[in-house]
Amino acid sequence: MAEKKKRLPVGVENFEQIIKDNFYYVDKTGLISELLLSGRMVNLFTRPRRFGKTLTMSMLEHFFSLEGDHSIFDGLEITKDTKLCEEYMGKYPVIFVSLKGINAAAYKDAFEFAVQIIKRVAGNFQFLLESESLSDYDKSEYRELLDSGMSEAVFCGGLKTLSALLEKHCGEKVILLIDEYDVPLSKAFENGYYDQMVFLIRNLLEQALKTNNSLKFAVMTGCMRISKESIFTGLNNFTTFTITDVDFDEYFGFTDQEVRDLSAYYECTDKYQNIKEWYDGYRFGNVDVYCPWDVVSYLRSLHIFEEDFLEYLSNFRFSGDIYAIPEGTVVFPREPLIKVVAPIMEAQLVETAILTIINHQSLIATKAARVVYAAKGDSIMEFGLRRAQGPDAGVYGARAAMIGGCVGTSNVLTGQLFDVPVMGTHAHSWIMSFPDEYTAFRTYADLYPDSCCLLVDTYDTLKSGVPNAIRVFQEMRDAGIPLKKYGIRLDSGDLAYMSKQARKLLDAAGFKDAYIAASSDLDEYLIQSLKLQGCKISSWGVGTNLITSKDCPAFGGVYKLAAIKDGSTGKFIPKIKLSENTEKITNPGDKTIYRIYDKNHGKIKADLIALAHETFDEAKDMIIFDPLATWKKTKIKANTYKLRELLVPVFKNGDCVYTSPSVMEIRDICLKEQDTLWDETKRFVNPQTVYVDLSDELFRTKSELLEQMSKDSLEKK
Repeated sequence: MAEKKKRLPVGVENFEQIIKDNFYYVDKTGLISELLLSGRMVNLFTRPRRFGKTLTMSMLEHFFSLEGDHSIFDGLEITKDTKLCEEYMGKYPVIFVSLKGINAAAYKDAFEFAVQIIKRVAGNFQFLLESESLSDYDKSEYRELLDSGMSEAVFCGGLKTLSALLEKHCGEKVILLIDEYDVPLSKAFENGYYDQMVFLIRNLLEQALKTNNSLKFAVMTGCMRISKESIFTGLNNFTTFTITDVDFDEYFGFTDQEVRDLSAYYECTDKYQNIKEWYDGYRFGNVDVYCPWDVVSYLRSLHIFEEDFLEYLSNFRFSGDIYAIPEGTVVFPREPLIKVVAPIMEAQLVETAILTIINHQSLIATKAARVVYAAKGDSIMEFGLRRAQGPDAGVYGARAAMIGGCVGTSNVLTGQLFDVPVMGTHAHSWIMSFPDEYTAFRTYADLYPDSCCLLVDTYDTLKSGVPNAIRVFQEMRDAGIPLKKYGIRLDSGDLAYMSKQARKLLDAAGFKDAYIAASSDLDEYLIQSLKLQGCKISSWGVGTNLITSKDCPAFGGVYKLAAIKDGSTGKFIPKIKLSENTEKITNPGDKTIYRIYDKNHGKIKADLIALAHETFDEAKDMIIFDPLATWKKTKIKANTYKLRELLVPVFKNGDCVYTSPSVMEIRDICLKEQDTLWDETKRFVNPQTVYVDLSDELFRTKSELLEQMSKDSLEKK
């Protein structure tokens, strides 16, 4: 029987997990001895992303730390130096902090993220509260590091303070590991608060690395070296190792021999040359280096699945239940748009398909609805196929745009597949292919007399394009051809000015019912602005900014486990996902969602997420509250509101039980749904929030789970 190979650790950054879970590990523990022999106080390693920096830091943490299972190093290179291991392994308190999570659009939010990181790191050492080696004052300083409201001064001194407290308690100086030190600076530069962040990180590092008498030594990693003048001012005790340095050149990334060994282990030496040609693109110091993530991902693609799993997939049929909010319905952040109840394998297999379908089409339908709202009754045509991210995005994006309120699409395939109106005009190339503009217009009018829209800005809009269009319209009228859907299209220039002047010319010539259409990189903001300027456009062709949702190109729908059914009782056991960001903590349990309407005018008052078994009585008062700010409460009086459960069955036992309306019917549903929103909610700038609240029982369930998880975490310390 063939040897069962170790798994390849794509994306695994925890050293202990790689060893204990039997992943393949390329032994880089020799770095430890070189690091100790160099004797340098502060070591900064700069390497590109995905070269194993975080895994290396995790390896250092597990080697030096007083805590943990040091047997995970058995058989590795470092254990050959028994004297070094006896002297250093498991002998020091270690502070390991990653600054990767400090990523925000504004300094205030970035600082809050930074505080949470220091708080979380400090929280790993809560045994200090019971330490007999620390004074009451020491413990009060430690408590400040657990406070989310810590000042910048406390934050900047946080690592130094924690080092001192650990040295007092453990009797040994501290090893400090700082991973991704440059991320907050990079993000600050991108978002315009670089100077503030430089000041903050500089003070943090100066106190932690220069004036820290409790420091044994420190290791830092990052992708780039920030200039000494901006962040390392005053630090004269550190050494930087870049990709040009010979020292430590073999410890980040895979060497050629290591790649050969990998290929041999997985019995694919015939693929070595491919790997060398594709991924051997780096030279660190004197060593040719491969990107580990690229190599491991490629090898894993050659040995992904066992045969029994492939057999399972070949016979796969979904057998579960799916509940969803019907298409066209208005939805809000943090609401469950879809609920899958199925064996966990099946539920996971449908995840990607569900997310890619719902996220993309919800995004485009939302963008279209905004554009339609800005047009205030004017027609919006979807013109985006040539700019879509591929054919599928073009076809299904056009479908979603129709649901969002467009009157037609230029995508003929979408028209055929979903029975929606197809609309469009000719291109500039049509006109340029004729001897002159007038001939091009006249030929087009002969071909499409019942839908004649002429593009007038190929040469000179007001001196040539519009006059030639009027000439053709007059000839059609003189020939007795009924002028039905006819007009002109503007695709460039000052659309407000051009449309006003064109309107005057058309009206003066007796064509007051000719419409003026416009295109040219339109979106809801530009349309709204043009209408405020009194433009005379009544039909809009919106392409790139609609089909790509350019200003917000991704819809953040996620797919999370919320409950597991107990096989013996049939009851759902709620599950919750934690996060440093409060709004990203999931809502546990088997849930549904109710929409609360004002009975008098039909507008949405709020949405209520509840456990599926809960019931509510419209004849009773209802008190709802903000789940993030629980003191914000609203009382809805009995008989003044109406409830509607939003999730409906789509699949039962693997069979589809839902009949979907046509796209045009869903479009009508969507337009009616938008009428249930207050105008204040629809505005583009600072819209009023529609409240999405939790039922009392769901809130209690969530709170109890969080409290229990917090308690369990503290008991493990």
